[in-house]
Amino acid sequence: MRKANTCAESKHAAAREWRKHLRGQYHDRLIYWHLRWFSRQRNRGVVTIIIDSMDKSKLAWPQYNFRKPKCLDSLVRPKLVITGSIAHGYCTDIYITDDEVMSHGGSAFCEILTRTLERVSQICQRSGIPMPAHLVVQSDNTTAQAKNSEVGRFLATMVARHNLRTATLNFLPVGHTHEDIDLLFGIILSTVLHRVRFQTPEELVMHLRIGLAPYVEGKHEELNVELMTHIRDFLQWMAPQNTQLHNAFKTRQGIVAPHSFAYKLRADLSLDELAAVGALPAFSVPDPDDVFCIVKRWMHDTTSLAPVLVLPVGRRDRVTSLGPTTGHARRGGNAFTVARQTELLKLADELESMTEDWGPEFSYFRAAYQIRELVRGRPPVPAPPGWLETIAVPFVAPLHPSGNPYFGTWCGHC
Repeated sequence: MRKANTCAESKHAAAREWRKHLRGQYHDRLIYWHLRWFSRQRNRGVVTIIIDSMDKSKLAWPQYNFRKPKCLDSLVRPKLVITGSIAHGYCTDIYITDDEVMSHGGSAFCEILTRTLERVSQICQRSGIPMPAHLVVQSDNTTAQAKNSEVGRFLATMVARHNLRTATLNFLPVGHTHEDIDLLFGIILSTVLHRVRFQTPEELVMHLRIGLAPYVEGKHEELNVELMTHIRDFLQWMAPQNTQLHNAFKTRQGIVAPHSFAYKLRADLSLDELAAVGALPAFSVPDPDDVFCIVKRWMHDTTSLAPVLVLPVGRRDRVTSLGPTTGHARRGGNAFTVARQTELLKLADELESMTEDWGPEFSYFRAAYQIRELVRGRPPVPAPPGWLETIAVPFVAPLHPSGNPYFGTWCGHC
């Protein structure tokens, strides 16, 4: 539209397409806001969770209270990753991990989602309300975190085991993914990172708990900030299923990847969806507990593709343990490279030699000790058994179509 040598007709066509794009992305955003409202009511049977990670450029530690001398200029400090998970109406969880040690892929996303759902379950038990049966996850539109086969298979497994009635994974259009989770990151920057200097990850946890408490309490949610040192290997846990989801997560050959994936049982498919499924191969025996995925190109679409069988009940039963029993391999192996170890240990030595004459409140001995602990390897602290390891009771009441063109997979009162 800005090119001087473009004719007026081409500019008008481009403007129309741009306005259509803006209307579509705003429509998707309205859908998310509506889902967020459902979750905050706590009586709609829906929990909406948005998960994203913060830019790690400002999270190198230790943070210096002095002008960095030349002896530290060439030594690269370790970095942290802050991931926020907001279960609207229930809790705001902040998870802090070491960037160079912990994995940040599909298993990490499933770990954070599971820990957040465990917290929602605890809040429901204390409040005397049932655990929501319908899960909606809003995430960043990238295959590195949630838009991949591992996360999709995990959601299908939760539906197949009756931990959830339906599970929906939604993505906003590329370039328009900033939402309330980014507001949370802005508050972290303004109230914590721009005001304090932390030496260790534990100090950052403390400052976040203090700085975010007023904001989260104002939303009538519970705040949880923790240093996550253990990620369960969800991919290995689901390996016996021998299933793989593909061809729907990346844009290929000009075909835009879908932005909405809903998982539910065959027994809960509508009559139109059952008709769209059609006949199955002779070797496949239909079962009410088979899990299907219903795909839409955009969140605001009122039509969807034919349901796809993603987890037959026979494949579900191949996984015998209630949850992953092994930890995910550390990023890049179980240790730093020799060169990186040497650099980190030199950083610890320099911090000690520089600040040995300062008072205890100004010295960097705490940071040096934590850096050496990082090199040696922090002891992993796994999440205790909880919501994921619970044997779920199958749902008895039928799932009636809602009549809502956007939320047709849920019960009538939605």
